[in-house]
Amino acid sequence: MTYLRNSGATASDICESVRSAIPHGAEIVVLCIGSDRVTGDCVGPLTGYLLAGSGMTVYGSLASPVTALNVRENYELLRRRHPQAFVIAVDSALGTDGEVGSVVIMHGGLRPAAAVGKSMPAVGDLGIAGVVSSRRLGAGSLSGVRLALPFSLASRIADGIRFAAFGRRHADEAHGKAFRKQTPG
Repeated sequence: MTYLRNSGATASDICESVRSAIPHGAEIVVLCIGSDRVTGDCVGPLTGYLLAGSGMTVYGSLASPVTALNVRENYELLRRRHPQAFVIAVDSALGTDGEVGSVVIMHGGLRPAAAVGKSMPAVGDLGIAGVVSSRRLGAGSLSGVRLALPFSLASRIADGIRFAAFGRRHADEAHGKAFRKQTPG
């Protein structure tokens, strides 16, 4: 497990950890887990939204969230459609007081809904979790998280994944196109 322990972990830091885990030439699929109805649980859907239009295959976004209620079905569908893909699972997490704002990268995927006490099988080949609140405060604290923190975490995670998959220049170009598509006006 790799901890990028402070809120200053950059997209480049995340990129290096992700890049080293991806097998050469592998198809990359990103599974973004969480609910858009609970601010502290939206790191995954925000990441999916930010990766939309990047050329990557993404399951889970603000428009179509993958939650604890449907993650198994979505993961099985993903594996049927992309049996050889390297799957990066992204979710929100609870941690210690000092880990809030950190990014945790786990080899072997992650266990969705662990923060709310559910025991579900791990999903993904690599897990990336944005720590949004303290375990000490419990799962109820997820609804009181200000949007700025999950958005900041999701932005850095999305950029790190994009940089790892495409390289910095191509990722910046793809991000610009995707952003222009999603921006009104």
